[in-house]
Amino acid sequence: MLAFAALALTSLSSQPAQATPTTLVDFALEDHARTLHSPREWSHRRLVLFLADRRGSEFNKGYAWTSPLVGHVKTQASGDTALASVADLRGTPRLGRGFVRGLFAPGKGDPVGVTLLDWKGDLFRAYELEPATFHMLVFDEGHRLVYRVALQAFDATKLADVRKALNELPGMR
Repeated sequence: MLAFAALALTSLSSQPAQATPTTLVDFALEDHARTLHSPREWSHRRLVLFLADRRGSEFNKGYAWTSPLVGHVKTQASGDTALASVADLRGTPRLGRGFVRGLFAPGKGDPVGVTLLDWKGDLFRAYELEPATFHMLVFDEGHRLVYRVALQAFDATKLADVRKALNELPGMR
């Protein structure tokens, strides 16, 4: 379930902007059970990340995007592909984190499986992801970013475009 806590406003930095990474950045994020996940877990595997803040998760209600995309990746990918969701939970008070963790417990029909809890918004800042948008990032076996798309309201034409783009990636049939 992608019902996220409210997105906190972040302050602007006076430092020069850095380029958006073209590879998977190093991170250590917990899931609902406090199990730590990092890129090493998926070494030599293709990785598809679905990312959203609370408002962006509204575009995936009923798993509108993840259900067809997860199904497509699982049937079209040759080789080992890992899938994970990432919730931008910046601004969640420490006292409310236990409750929020419970919202991501398995068994709620999520086709992706694991949801990583990004309490600080590190991945969202690193990849300069737009707020109030549902994102998909695809990394190849060497963890190079090979595809990214920002999605909003479900649209069958956009879904077909995303599937076509995925099919053109190395390792897809």
